[in-house]
Amino acid sequence: MAKHANVNAIAAGSGGSVLVERCQVSGSQDLRSILFLGFLPPVNTMAPIGTRPNEQPAYPAELLYCPESKLVQ
Repeated sequence: MAKHANVNAIAAGSGGSVLVERCQVSGSQDLRSILFLGFLPPVNTMAPIGTRPNEQPAYPAELLYCPESKLVQ
């Protein structure tokens, strides 16, 4: 049975986003890309109609697979 890593959920409940660099179950850095949807802006940040939108960050939307834990994240 695999050991569970002490991985803190930085974004959980904060409304923020973080890049996934290691498996959230095993802590392994061996993550394989399954699907990449490009770079997307944060959700719920639409400018009101009639106003000029501000520049905003974009984050990679990618589905990753960890062969060690079998977790898709």
